[in-house]
Amino acid sequence: MIFPEIKDNILLLWLDKADSRMNTVDANFGKQLQVHIEQLEEDPTLEGAVIISKKDDFMGGADIKQFVNLSAEEIKEVALGGHEVIQHIEGCTKPIVSAIHGSCMGGGTELSLGCAGILMTDSPKSGIGLPEVKLGLLPGMGGTIRLPKKVGLQKALDMMLTGKAISAKKALKIGLIDKIVSPEQLEREAIQFVKDYANGKILQLDLRSATEKLMEKTFLGRGVIFGMARTVVNGKTHRNYPAPYKILESVKFNLRHNHLEECVQNEVRLFCELIQTPESKALVQLFLDSSHYKKNPYTNTEPSLDDLAFYKLEIPMPKVALRLAEKGTRVLVIAQEEQLKVWKESIEKQWQHLHNKGKSRFSTPEALQQAFEYTSNPAKIHNAQVVWTDAGSEQIFHTLTELGKFTYPDQVVLNSNPSLDLAYIRQQFESFTHLGSVRLGLPQNDSAILEIGYTSSEHALHMAMNTGQVLGKMLFESAKGEVALSISMAYLNEAAKILMEGGRISKIDLAAEKAGFMSPPFSMIDRIGIEEILFASHKFPETSSAALRSMCQRLYTQKEMSTFYQYIKGKKHKENKAVYKVLDITPSKLNEQEFTQRLLQAVQKEAQRLYDLGAIDDKHTFNALCVFALGYPPFTGGPLGE
Repeated sequence: MIFPEIKDNILLLWLDKADSRMNTVDANFGKQLQVHIEQLEEDPTLEGAVIISKKDDFMGGADIKQFVNLSAEEIKEVALGGHEVIQHIEGCTKPIVSAIHGSCMGGGTELSLGCAGILMTDSPKSGIGLPEVKLGLLPGMGGTIRLPKKVGLQKALDMMLTGKAISAKKALKIGLIDKIVSPEQLEREAIQFVKDYANGKILQLDLRSATEKLMEKTFLGRGVIFGMARTVVNGKTHRNYPAPYKILESVKFNLRHNHLEECVQNEVRLFCELIQTPESKALVQLFLDSSHYKKNPYTNTEPSLDDLAFYKLEIPMPKVALRLAEKGTRVLVIAQEEQLKVWKESIEKQWQHLHNKGKSRFSTPEALQQAFEYTSNPAKIHNAQVVWTDAGSEQIFHTLTELGKFTYPDQVVLNSNPSLDLAYIRQQFESFTHLGSVRLGLPQNDSAILEIGYTSSEHALHMAMNTGQVLGKMLFESAKGEVALSISMAYLNEAAKILMEGGRISKIDLAAEKAGFMSPPFSMIDRIGIEEILFASHKFPETSSAALRSMCQRLYTQKEMSTFYQYIKGKKHKENKAVYKVLDITPSKLNEQEFTQRLLQAVQKEAQRLYDLGAIDDKHTFNALCVFALGYPPFTGGPLGE
């Protein structure tokens, strides 16, 4: 995994784990690194070392798979081994520098914190963070010990409690890294940094503000910081997850104990406690699932898609279209002139957002437009490998008749309308050899999954899978391709029922948050849009979506009542009380504890119904789909249980 190279009296340690997309920390890595550190110490001609990656990313941290089947004692041994490696780096008499390009997460960040200095590239791909909390864990290789010392208590808690990665620019601003360089100059700059550090030319400053220093210096100030952090954690997690509290406990312990070994033993103890919790086990499994379901089970080839046409969609999908373009797909949008304007403006707005963050491959609006073609001419369909439509039962025969004039034999037509029996339609249109039923979750533009139902051919299935892979979606096959939408409708319909019975919008959302749902129902509808919800609800029997359909229909006719909350600069401010007036509701004091149970039971009941019907025959896959598509409480593992 580590390939040494000596250049200009500096030992370059190239990370390149075999048969893996990402470098990870494991026992073998620790042993190899220890050998090279000893070499560095013993060779008088070497001035220092640089840890750098041959891969597109620096390091993804510990190999989480190794922990799944280990005993508590074995987990403790692995964690202590990681600490030992980083202490060797930290204690080396010659400077060791971390040179980061791409993603640096978890154990990779903790390893870098043990180095004398950290350099990062200015690539949009480069990011650094400690995401362990998202797995129900805490940073277990010194993160809770070294990060507060490096960037200060408040910034360290923010990074560890949210698990969010930060850019090189922000990392430099808070003092986490020492320098930003171009990818092309990373090796050379890292070598020079080692030499400068060895010669005492590097000055590493405390970049905390005066207020931060004052707050973090005193016992009282630290108490305020921890109190505020706990309040935020309570509000975000509703005590459903133990990991954030263990992070606070570990950091607090470290501030009271100066002996490193005591801090190490405490951090490892807490890590081992967390990894045995059902919450962590569920989150770790979901993390492994997220990688598993992004793979195409029918091929190992790299996904690619030359051309895709969106054909007269009722609900535009600008984010999906831009994602395809960013991945190198030429995108054709066929629609009426009014809709084309909506598509183009929305895509440009989404691109501007990405461009401002440095995350788009298109440097100018002109470059962006070269990846798109907007037209009302259906004959252009002939240029696309895949055609995506959402035509319903009333339009599908006309749509396929029109498409039939211009399609070619290998072209795949994907339809994302859940009301269709595509197998029956295929019998009526034998000329369409390759038809497929696909569904994105809600909202379509931000869905993490692509659910694939009926496909008329192996080629259609493979192209549906390939399209999902290019989009970066998790791929799920189901009998009819409507599990995610059915589950979402059951959840939102129950919320609508409670509202119509007199429940308060904010109280219903709060009940969902307390249950652990990632998306509270009315906040979710605001994010998706009433029009898209109404469109989706009409694809299901009235008995299963009556309350939701009625509610959305009445609000949709009042354009100014299109959201359940009022927003200021994009942030939720307060309930839109006009909603109660339009729906003729007087909020009453209902039993709010019942809201939580009703929302959970509605999803569980619908999940069990679909599972019994054989929509997906594997319970684990079904649970994963519900968590990723709806945001069902992740710490539970899913609505069907184990």
